[in-house]
Amino acid sequence: AHEVQCRWHVDGATAAATALVDELGYTRVSRLVGAALAQGKTLRQAALEQGLLTAEQFDALVSPEKVTRLGSRE
Repeated sequence: AHEVQCRWHVDGATAAATALVDELGYTRVSRLVGAALAQGKTLRQAALEQGLLTAEQFDALVSPEKVTRLGSRE
């Protein structure tokens, strides 16, 4: 697998946005998604540039393990 390309897809995926809602709230995430799309950036880039999360926080919230468990009660 091409690790950089895979990471780019995870960082910009809708599931990544969903994973941020508990931490940032729906309204803030909605604005973040809009800004990322308008600027041609990933959610990660936009979140870091806006100072909403650190790189470590973003990565922990949208780790593949967490994203695949979205909606579960575990």
